[in-house]
Parts: sequence; C-alpha cells; structure tokens
Amino acid sequence: MGSRLTWETRVVSFDYVSRYTTTSHEEERMAELQRNPRDILLQTDAEYQRLAEQHRHYETELQRISKAPYLSSEDLLEEIKLKKMKLHCKDEMERIAARVQRARTHYTQ
Repeated sequence: MGSRLTWETRVVSFDYVSRYTTTSHEEERMAELQRNPRDILLQTDAEYQRLAEQHRHYETELQRISKAPYLSSEDLLEEIKLKKMKLHCKDEMERIAARVQRARTHYTQ
C-alpha cells in the first residue's frame, strides 16, 4: 500500500508541475503581449532603434543649445531644425508602434 501512495503522489506531483509550468508559459506569453510595444520595438526593431537614437541625439543637441547664454540667429535656426527633425523621428517611431499594435490586435482576435 505504501508503494501505491508513492505512485499516486508522483502522479499528482507531476500533474501539478505540468499545470504550473503550462500556466507559467501562458502567463509569460500574456505578459509579453501586454508589454508596451515601444519597449519591445527598442529591443527588436533596428529601424525603431535607429530612430530612437536619432531622437536622443537631437534632444541632446537641443539641450546644448538651450544652455547657451546667448543664441545667435544661426543657433535659433539650428534649434528650429533640430526640433523638426526630432518631431519627425517621433512621428516615424509612432507610425511603427501603431503598425505593430494593429498587427498585435489582429493576432489576438
């Protein structure tokens, strides 16, 4: 009788581990689907990464210009140009994120 209990305990334990492991994988998949698309894109999409790096670069340059005690007309023009380029990068990043979000929505339906 003792060996039968051991066998049943092993079966129950295996069943519990099997269910727990499956649930864990499902939870991980759901967590991945719920992550912010931008976070995923920063890790997986080369174009998005390039745009994000450009956006950071433009922001750094804008901060450098804004720290100057006096802005020449060239500095003001450069500031305007950088702001437009930074906005363009952000728009492109949003376009990519929206495309991924649409695909993700279609995938989960």
